[in-house]
Amino acid sequence: MTSPSYGHERPLTVDALLVVSVYGISMLVPVMDGSGRPLTAGGAVLGAVICASLFFRRRWPPAVLVVTASGTAVYLVSSASKSPLMPATMVAMYACALHRPRREALLEVAVVAALLAGVCLLYTS
Repeated sequence: MTSPSYGHERPLTVDALLVVSVYGISMLVPVMDGSGRPLTAGGAVLGAVICASLFFRRRWPPAVLVVTASGTAVYLVSSASKSPLMPATMVAMYACALHRPRREALLEVAVVAALLAGVCLLYTS
C-alpha cells in the first residue's frame, strides 16, 4: 500500500511536539518582550485552538492556514497589540508552500500575508 499523498509518514508524536512547542513559544513571547502586556485567558485559549490546528497541517494545509490566519487576525483586532500567535501562522504558511502546488500555495500565502499586514497596520499600536 502506498503512503497518502498529503505528506510524509511521520509519527504523531512529532506533530504533537510541534504543536506544544509553538504554543509554548507563543505563550512566552508576551512575557519575554518586555511590553508589560500579559496574555489574557481568552488569548491563551485562542492560542491553544490555533496551535492545535497545526496538528492537521499535512492533511488540510489550506484549512489550517485559514484557521491560524483568522485566529491571529482576531487576536490582533481584539488586543490592539502585536500578536504572539504569528509563529503558528508562519508554520501554516510553510505547510501550504510544502504540500500544495506552487501557484495555489503562492496565492494562498500572499492573501494571508496581505490580510495580516492590513490588520496589523489598522489595529495595532
